[in-house]
Amino acid sequence: MNEEPTKDLATRAFQKRVLDEFAAVRREQTAFAAELSAMRAEQTAMRAELTAVRAEQVEIRQDVSGLRRDMADVRTDLANVRTDLAETRTHVAEIRTDIGELRVQQTAMARNTAAIDQRLTTLEERVDARLKETRPIWEAVQEQVQRLIERFDLMLHDLYEVRIDVRGHHRRLDELERRVPS
Repeated sequence: MNEEPTKDLATRAFQKRVLDEFAAVRREQTAFAAELSAMRAEQTAMRAELTAVRAEQVEIRQDVSGLRRDMADVRTDLANVRTDLAETRTHVAEIRTDIGELRVQQTAMARNTAAIDQRLTTLEERVDARLKETRPIWEAVQEQVQRLIERFDLMLHDLYEVRIDVRGHHRRLDELERRVPS
């Protein structure tokens, strides 16, 4: 018998095993290539995400920078407000001092006004007393003045009558002079 067919069987079995192993390696390679493609796609997606995250990070940094500027502005404004508040407190203290001085002056003026009122009352009482003393004198003087006015009116009336009489006499004289031949 020929040993070659047996040998051939062993070679064939070996070749089949090698081919099967190559096929298995190729399948693994294909699976690995597919897995590698998936990983590359995932890496690309991750890179895109990383780019987006970096862009967000830049935006966040800009926002933080803007917030820091705003915070610095707020601190400046707060310092200005504190300065204004201190000035306002100083002004309020000055106003309170002025009000205190005004109250003292007002009290002094009230005392002065009370003293003036007292003096005026005393003066009015004196004037009333003097009026009571001089009233009869004034009434007598007014009565005499009234009588003088009446006499003066009577004299004026008489004077007017005399003038009227003088005019009448002038007319008569003129008339007589015209009648007398010259």
